[in-house]
Amino acid sequence: KSKLSKIMLKEEFPLLAVAAFSIFISIALIHINSTSNILGHNYRDAYLYLIQACHFAGIPIGGYDYANYYSPLIPFLTSILFKLGFESEASLFTVTGLFYPIAAIGIYKILNLRFDRFYSMLGAILYGSMSINLMWTANGTLDIPSVALSIWGMYFLIQGLKSNQKLLYLAFPLAVLSTLAKYTGALIILVMAICILSKGNIRKYIKNIIGGIIASLVFIIPFLAYYIANGLPFGFINQAREVSSQTISANSIAASSNDLFFYISSLPRFIYSPQKL
Repeated sequence: KSKLSKIMLKEEFPLLAVAAFSIFISIALIHINSTSNILGHNYRDAYLYLIQACHFAGIPIGGYDYANYYSPLIPFLTSILFKLGFESEASLFTVTGLFYPIAAIGIYKILNLRFDRFYSMLGAILYGSMSINLMWTANGTLDIPSVALSIWGMYFLIQGLKSNQKLLYLAFPLAVLSTLAKYTGALIILVMAICILSKGNIRKYIKNIIGGIIASLVFIIPFLAYYIANGLPFGFINQAREVSSQTISANSIAASSNDLFFYISSLPRFIYSPQKL
């Protein structure tokens, strides 16, 4: 057999192929977005995340207090690069871009729970090649980071319920981090609850489930302390009035509102267009 065939037959090859593919794509998109003027109408929210990162880094910037109302995780990670002297939008692109290979590898691991290595590899590469993922990778937005954390949260939950319950101590913190990355990450908590209930004998897992939930506090408490110490509203949980009262175009799905159940009440609008009925 040729050397290439022998390499492809190795057990670790599919995972390495997914990692190499996704890392290459991520680096390419970070470079493209960092050297192009992409911030504008389509990605204007990235400006707000950059401002919030400045606040976390202690960089004085006047006004824009409403930027503190957005999901804090990605701006916080970006602020670390700011403190190291990399004060540019490229830092935000880099932070968000790093989650693309994390998501692709996570998809491979989940698929590999049911399919063989090569089908899992193809599935992960197909996921990574979807235009909706490529379009939102390394552009300063929060979607890919939140999805990546949700994927790994589900993987550790499945493995925790299946084989090693200690992995639940990773599953729940990752679900919390997904929510801190973007509001919609909280939807993964409902999916996790369904998975747990489907196992039937919940008492078997209750100790480690509670332990995993307690472990989540390790990530929640620092943000709570920061917001309380600085007298900031918890806008990433309950959208502040300054943001939610803004008018939006008629083409939007629905007007923003200060409503914790916004995504539930607006679910029909995500499925179909009421204007066409």
